[in-house]
Amino acid sequence: MTLRTFQLLLCVLSIGIVGCSDLIPTPDENPSTSPSGGSEPATHPAGVGDEAAPEGNNEPPLPDVTNAVDSLPSADAANVTLRAVTPEEFKATLAQHAGKVVFVDFWATWCIPCRKAFPHTVALAAEHPDDLAVISMSFDDPDSYEDALTFLKEQNATFENLSCSLGGGDESFTAYDIGDAGLPYFRLYNRKGELVQVFKNDVDAGKGIDEAEVHKAIKALLAP
Repeated sequence: MTLRTFQLLLCVLSIGIVGCSDLIPTPDENPSTSPSGGSEPATHPAGVGDEAAPEGNNEPPLPDVTNAVDSLPSADAANVTLRAVTPEEFKATLAQHAGKVVFVDFWATWCIPCRKAFPHTVALAAEHPDDLAVISMSFDDPDSYEDALTFLKEQNATFENLSCSLGGGDESFTAYDIGDAGLPYFRLYNRKGELVQVFKNDVDAGKGIDEAEVHKAIKALLAP
């Protein structure tokens, strides 16, 4: 059994977790269609959403962060880029941000919860333009490059956007040690380049990533 098949099986067994239900098309929302009209593989691991989350999994509102993206100016399309990198090149990119706190958002266009959470990543970058380096890492296949770039432009993602050269299959999840957590998946590094915290879906508990906890952890690392 492949890792991707195992992740899909977890979703099926945990159908109460809304990120898993995103794999099943509904009349109002069909995950097989991307924002730019491309096709999305329905077998990829999905993250945890917010439509039918277990009791106690409601995220507190963050008006100063999640709503901040609404007031951002439109980005010049030329300022939004996407670059394919190997795992080794990703490590080299992290090293270039020594002295800054680094937040990495692992996502994909085929992951509906990723697209829902991405505006929060954009808002974090806008709120901390000097000391926080934001990096997005797309787990899309090479033939979905244009879909990913279109989405990034729509989101005004003018920070550093990378695409995993290994594509969106099991090899990528293994190379970045994400395992069966699925996407979205966040990593936070301190100013020394040390990984200090990981934010991922808790499939067993039926909980997704709490944006308030992400914001709190970043604030703590940015404090003098």
